[in-house]
Amino acid sequence: MKSTLHALLVDDEPPALQRLRQLLEANEEVEVVAMANSVIEAISVLQHQPVDVVFLDQRMPGGDGSQLLPVLPEGVEVIFTTAHSDYAVHAYEAGVHDYLLKPVQAARLSLSLERLRQRRRPSQESTEDRSAGLWVEESDDGQERRRFVAFAEILWVSAMQNYSHLQLREGSGVMLKRPLKHWEEQLPAVQFLRLDRSTIVQLSLISVCERQSRSCTLLRFGRTTEAPTLAVGSTAAMRLQQALWSGR
Repeated sequence: MKSTLHALLVDDEPPALQRLRQLLEANEEVEVVAMANSVIEAISVLQHQPVDVVFLDQRMPGGDGSQLLPVLPEGVEVIFTTAHSDYAVHAYEAGVHDYLLKPVQAARLSLSLERLRQRRRPSQESTEDRSAGLWVEESDDGQERRRFVAFAEILWVSAMQNYSHLQLREGSGVMLKRPLKHWEEQLPAVQFLRLDRSTIVQLSLISVCERQSRSCTLLRFGRTTEAPTLAVGSTAAMRLQQALWSGR
């Protein structure tokens, strides 16, 4: 049984609040526990009401929505809801879960919520869920052995010619003699996205996208500074942004 997501809605426009609330209430796995009209009001709510996710407008009188991010409790996810597309890059660099344009569409909202559940699933999933994966052959001191790898444990795959590096949540990863085409065929398309000729990532596990320069963007798979980090080029960064925008 899936757990309920407790949501706080923050927007200074009552019609936008009501529309979003109606969309969320149509989903039995989401409970809107509070609504606020400003950042100050949202901070007050958070002092006595625990939440899992905040749907946050970007532009509001008396305070930019981003001002709420530094004071959010640990583990609270943020989904920006705004009519202004020019904040998208800043939003993902700040580590928000998603960025939805108004008027929010039901299908796009559902996809965002499913991604959020996938991100939270590692600490909640059942043994049956964890069994979904594949077997890989490893070579250790000349000895061949087979190892089962759950899809939920794979962060990314990077390849060079006929070899590929499988980066997992724990450890340094696995080096295998397999081309990227093999992984593209084996990994579930709903979870994994090919960014360029040498990189496949698990979208829902990316926590922060941090642009370093025109040719380098860092993808962090976790909230801490010790979390695994992958550097990608401009082509991959553009493909990732397009996928996020389209709701891929």
